[in-house]
Amino acid sequence: CTIRGGEVTWCRGYGDANREIGTTVDATTPFLMASISKLFTATALMQLWESGAFGLEDDVADATDFPVAHPTSSTPVTYAMLLAHASSIVDVWGTLGQWYQYGNMDPSISLYDAVAGYLDPQGTYYSTDNWSSAAPGTQYTYSNVGSAFAGLLVQLISGEDFAARSRSQIFEPLNLQDTAWRLAELDLDTVAMPYRYENGTYTPLEHYTFADYPNGGLRASACDMARFLSSQAAGGAPLLDAATVELMQTPAYPNLNG
Repeated sequence: CTIRGGEVTWCRGYGDANREIGTTVDATTPFLMASISKLFTATALMQLWESGAFGLEDDVADATDFPVAHPTSSTPVTYAMLLAHASSIVDVWGTLGQWYQYGNMDPSISLYDAVAGYLDPQGTYYSTDNWSSAAPGTQYTYSNVGSAFAGLLVQLISGEDFAARSRSQIFEPLNLQDTAWRLAELDLDTVAMPYRYENGTYTPLEHYTFADYPNGGLRASACDMARFLSSQAAGGAPLLDAATVELMQTPAYPNLNG
C-alpha cells in the first residue's frame, strides 16, 4: 500500500492466502497482525485517557476488582508503566500456552479470567514468577500479559467488551472492513492461513486464537492497516488528538535498561 496526503492511494496483495482451497491474497485479505495488534490496544486505552477516565500516573489497581501489586515492592503499577512495558509483569509461557485455542475457534477462556487469574494472588494462573524482581517503573521488560491487561482495563473502565469497543471506536471510524479480534467475525475462507515451511513443504497450522488476545490477536488486511497508518501519520484523527499521538511516540522512560 501507499499513502499520500493522508489517503491510501494504492493497495494490492500477492501470493497464496490458502493453498488448500486455492485462494490468493488481495488488498482485503486479513492476516494475523501478531504484536502489531498492541498499537490498537494502546489507542483504545488512550482514547479513554483523553476522555479523562484516568491519569497516566494513576494506579491501575484502582480500576480493577482484583488486587494488582508487585509481590515484593510497594510501588504501584501505573498506566504509563503498563503502556511502556515497565510494569514488571512478565510472560510465563508455560501459563500463556494454556490460553491458546486451535481449530478455527475463538478462545474458551475469557480475557478477564486469563488476566485476573494471572495477576490476582488468589487467581488460577498466579505465581510470583509472573513478576520480575525489579520494582515497577525501574526496568524495561516486554510484556504480552501487560498488553492484555491494558485491553482488559479498556473493558473494565468503559463497561464494554474490548472487541466490541474496538469496533465502534476504532474500526468503524476508520472504515476498517476486514479487521477483527474474533474469528467469528470473519469469513475464514478469506483469512490468510499461517503455514510452517519444512523440507520444501508448506504445512497449514490452522487458525488459532488466545485468551490474552489484545496483545496480538488482531486480524487485518493491508488496506485496513494502511488506513490506520494514515490516521497516525495525519496526527491521529479521527481517533486521537495530535498531542496524544505525540505523547504516545515519546519514550516515557528513556533511561531504563531491558
